[in-house]
Amino acid sequence: LFRPSVTLQWGFLPQWELGIELPFLHFEGGFLDEFIQDYHNFFGFPNAGREFVPNGRFSYVISQNGQPLYSVGAVPFRPSDLVLHVKRQFLKDEGAAPAVAATFYLKLPTGSKSHGTGSGMLDAGVNVAVQKSYKRLHGYANLGGAILGATDFGLQDFLNTYLWNWMAALELTAWSHHLGVIGQIQGDGSLFDGTG
Repeated sequence: LFRPSVTLQWGFLPQWELGIELPFLHFEGGFLDEFIQDYHNFFGFPNAGREFVPNGRFSYVISQNGQPLYSVGAVPFRPSDLVLHVKRQFLKDEGAAPAVAATFYLKLPTGSKSHGTGSGMLDAGVNVAVQKSYKRLHGYANLGGAILGATDFGLQDFLNTYLWNWMAALELTAWSHHLGVIGQIQGDGSLFDGTG
């Protein structure tokens, strides 16, 4: 899956920003299947069902009791769902206080459901970001959530209505602000429920 995007952002007041993102999606089978299977076999890792699919094939299938509910194959570059956002910075990284900003997102269903490049749903989300720096050490944390719109994919019994995500990172900058080492952990809630 390759997802480049065109993003425009406009700071219209000292603490406010508007943005629009037009992503593009491209699905293809890739070329590393055999290497990944050999790697998993060598270390005894689970193969995640790769042995049931030919190498170099892209396939995204959601099925229930053996019956496909939704399926997407390889897709050339196509536009995906348009994302609008408004962001406000509440605090700056000054003294003991960290920088704090919140972003509200709205995803418009402009992509293609049949090609897998759009959900067909209007979704909304919010993200709160915190940053604190001390000399060459920088800490970052994000906490976000999204509300998914109604779907007509036939997946209502499986899709969660709410999603959450989080991220925490530490960065150590080197001799200049252009070079650094970052350690990051992140997690999120599952899009699907009741799938085992």
